[in-house]
Amino acid sequence: MQIKEILQALPSLSISDRLKIAESALQLVLQEKHSLTKDEEKRQLTLKNEEIRYFQQIAD
Repeated sequence: MQIKEILQALPSLSISDRLKIAESALQLVLQEKHSLTKDEEKRQLTLKNEEIRYFQQIAD
């Protein structure tokens, strides 16, 4: 599946499924962290911060 197809399919998925996908993607990134470029590290931190904010919002 191409990235474009995956992104187009996301809105039709349940929030639970989207969270599972995001969590799985984050885990893969964390496993490969040692090979990240500086730009990829910044993107990873941004995504992690967004994830934290999201969970803080739903916890409130």
